[in-house]
Amino acid sequence: MAFRFERCIGIDYSGAADADTPLSGIRVVSAIPGGALCDVGAQDGRHWTRRGLAHWLDARLSENELLLIGIDHGLGFPEIWRETHGLPSDWDSVLETVCARWPTDLPGARVRDLRKSVPDGVVSSLEGDPRWRRLAERRVGAKSVFHFDVPGSVANSTFAGLPWVRWLRKRHREQLHCWPFDGWIPLRGKSVLVEAWPALWNTTIPDPGQSRDLHDARVLARSMADAVADGRIESWWEPSLPDEDRETALREGWILGVG
Repeated sequence: MAFRFERCIGIDYSGAADADTPLSGIRVVSAIPGGALCDVGAQDGRHWTRRGLAHWLDARLSENELLLIGIDHGLGFPEIWRETHGLPSDWDSVLETVCARWPTDLPGARVRDLRKSVPDGVVSSLEGDPRWRRLAERRVGAKSVFHFDVPGSVANSTFAGLPWVRWLRKRHREQLHCWPFDGWIPLRGKSVLVEAWPALWNTTIPDPGQSRDLHDARVLARSMADAVADGRIESWWEPSLPDEDRETALREGWILGVG
């Protein structure tokens, strides 16, 4: 049977330290639909760095294999944040603005330091309130991308990861569909990058005692691969939403598998 995606990649991310620090919290797992899981280690045998992971994904996207990539950090922002700061509605403009304010792909740049200072040439601090949540986050009880310094937070990972998402998007504009910003239904023949949340599925897959980060990456890879294999993935592209909320979700982003 020919599947829409040939491989699913689950990524448990980390926003600690800087882009060149090996981090035990970054884990990558690959799964072929209908096949086994494979834990993927960094090429130098150490833990992944964010820069190293981005370059690895760049190489994978340059190949002919169709990928479904799920990463567990935010890809978008609450509508109230965008409106408060007078930002445009399109995602690429938001990405450019966010990455100028939080240039965490630069050597030595750390989220915790950039929270306290605004880079030269950036007019606004673009602060957000931890009570501001996207529609998808409210629907499943997930924390805001502005909710720092609490267990289960994705805030650091979001601001550490988005410059690399922008980098990959620029390099693979024709091959990579960033969901749902490029449309709810990805075109066949394209790899797809989605925001995924392990908590949606982590009770369905036994934890054999490995690290929480590795388990979460395995949960993402396994759940996506199973959904591709049995066809459920096609029903996940378009959540059931009123028209007004659907337009908001296209600007804010969505979490794969949230109905």
